[in-house]
Amino acid sequence: MDNFLSGGVNELKQAKTAITRANKLSEAMLESEKLAKANDKDVDAQKKYMNDKIESTIKARRDDLVRSHDTQIAEVKKDLKNVEKDRKNAKAKAINDRITGETDSFSTENKKLKGQIKTLFKQAKIPTFFNNRLYYALFYPKTILDFLILAAVVILTIAVIPNIVIALIDTTTFLKILLYVGIVLVFLAIFFIILVATRGPAKEVALEKARAIRKRIKSNKKQIRITSDNIRTDTDESTYGLEEFDTNIQQITAALEEKEEAKAAALREFDETTAARIRMEIENENLPVIQQLEADGKALKADFAQKQIDAQAAQTEINNNYAAYLGANNIAPDKIDDMITLIEEGRAQTIMQALDIINGEIK
Repeated sequence: MDNFLSGGVNELKQAKTAITRANKLSEAMLESEKLAKANDKDVDAQKKYMNDKIESTIKARRDDLVRSHDTQIAEVKKDLKNVEKDRKNAKAKAINDRITGETDSFSTENKKLKGQIKTLFKQAKIPTFFNNRLYYALFYPKTILDFLILAAVVILTIAVIPNIVIALIDTTTFLKILLYVGIVLVFLAIFFIILVATRGPAKEVALEKARAIRKRIKSNKKQIRITSDNIRTDTDESTYGLEEFDTNIQQITAALEEKEEAKAAALREFDETTAARIRMEIENENLPVIQQLEADGKALKADFAQKQIDAQAAQTEINNNYAAYLGANNIAPDKIDDMITLIEEGRAQTIMQALDIINGEIK
């Protein structure tokens, strides 16, 4: 190639042929590489499709299994809840019946005692609405609580209520004093009216008897409360007739345990065996496609490797035989054609002269 630059059209045509061949080999190499990469994507996509299908199918089948067992378990739990509710209601009724039975004597006596008070008040001509704790605290105080109630009422009537009323009225101090005195006098008048209406030997005797009866009623109520509390806190349920409920609860509880154990066993079976079988079925369906794609990919990669070798060899030939003389910018078929035209038209005698004209060194 030492005389290449002194050559002419034949040498340029040889160079063009070599360059064209190298370009085609390079294009073929790029196309082969593109096909190999596309095949890799197809393999990855097919593997992803297979793995996603395995995962989604296993999850769906397992969810169906769980849902089926949970439905059965929920039904048993509902039955258990209903029986427990019925037992609770039956126990509550039995307790109430027991309380009623064991406190009936006190309740009956209290009804009679209340009737006696009404009779006493009627005979003494005392209104029955005076039969209350407030009346006895105000007019016949005996206990500490009675005196506390009396003190509270006195403070309320001579201090709190009058001062509240006065504070709400905008008037002179003198009128406020008169208003205060008037309110206190009204309360005192009410007090003395009640006192006069309920005083007298016969009335006082009736009130004292009524007080004693009220004390007896209070004692009976306390006894009823103590008896009721003892019955409610009694842990012995043998007298309530709950055996049938307890038997049903035991049977349903055992059935519930069986259902839960069956669910656990089914899930173990699924995780250890069924899931693997599902995986195998889907793999058997998809692996042939993947294996074919991988085989195609292997062939495409081999083809690419060969085309790469051929393209590199052709490019090495161009670099060694032509690029060093023509320059990298002139290693193109159209540039070669331009130089051939210059020589054929007589404007250049050699490749060197044509190259100088192309590069603008000769006009």
